[in-house]
Amino acid sequence: MKKISLFLIIMLGLFLAVACGGDDDDTSPQVKTSVDESKSSSELTAEEASTVCEDLYGGMTDASESMAADYADDVCAMSGYSAAVMTYSMNSGDVADADLVTACEEAETECMNAEPQQTEEEDVEAMCAAASTYISSCTVTVGEIVDCVNAQLELSQSQMEAAMDAIPDCSEITAAMIESALTTEPTESTVPAVCETVYTDCEAIASLMGASAM
Repeated sequence: MKKISLFLIIMLGLFLAVACGGDDDDTSPQVKTSVDESKSSSELTAEEASTVCEDLYGGMTDASESMAADYADDVCAMSGYSAAVMTYSMNSGDVADADLVTACEEAETECMNAEPQQTEEEDVEAMCAAASTYISSCTVTVGEIVDCVNAQLELSQSQMEAAMDAIPDCSEITAAMIESALTTEPTESTVPAVCETVYTDCEAIASLMGASAM
């Protein structure tokens, strides 16, 4: 069986809130913006910078919700596995396999019965209120940022699919399995080629996408 790194456990946790209770949806939304993509970030007005931020964040949220819905059952299985890992960690590894199985099954059931959460539009607007202070400090074009976001989302989806293949059934979970997973070195995250310039030039976008500026 494949090992699950702690990095992937954390990454997949981002999907749990919107995935639990979701329905299957085969759409794969692409992030777009209404702002002229040929414009340099440094040329954007405060209003345009805020619009870019709202479009990017809103598109990323839509993509996350879509992926979460696509993998609703699997993500709830991940929720169960994460609960087992938490139980293991809180007990410093001194826990019976049966207790780990119970923690997994309870969390998975709770996830499947939960109502999906939606990001409020007001939350996005509040976060992007000061967008001009960081997006406008960059020099890459709006189009380069959009292309990077879409490439990063595509990479995240492929990583999601690979990680889902490694999730064990609750009945299979043991303390030894979790110990092995937690001590496995995480695979270094790959930065899409189209993002290299963006992340180097614009640390704010790198931070938004959860990447380190190069």
